[in-house]
Amino acid sequence: EAYLKNCRLILKQASEEVLSTLTAVGVEMPQPSGGFYLFPSFARHSQKLEDRYGVSDSKTLCQVALEQTGVALLPGQDFGRPKTELSCRLAYVDFDGALALSHPTKALERVGLGAERLAQWLKSL
Repeated sequence: EAYLKNCRLILKQASEEVLSTLTAVGVEMPQPSGGFYLFPSFARHSQKLEDRYGVSDSKTLCQVALEQTGVALLPGQDFGRPKTELSCRLAYVDFDGALALSHPTKALERVGLGAERLAQWLKSL
């Protein structure tokens, strides 16, 4: 029971950090109620993404984001969203579980770094 409680707290902290970092730069997404992923929309950045990188669909968005930031995302169109909707699935479980249980802040550094890389990339458009 204690293990599950700690896991939920760690995942909540990770989701809040990613959500906060990305919404601060205009990425929209629903508030998660559980799980280990978010579903962000990059619609507010669509014109700049298209002008600079030729991004007009979610697969291209994910490919360009990976090339520019090193952050892997899954295209929204693979989850039933329209092809031209610039949405994706972003998992926030890139951490060592044992370390997370003993030192949550240290374990979540990679998750925060990934969110920050995406945020900085969007700011640079």
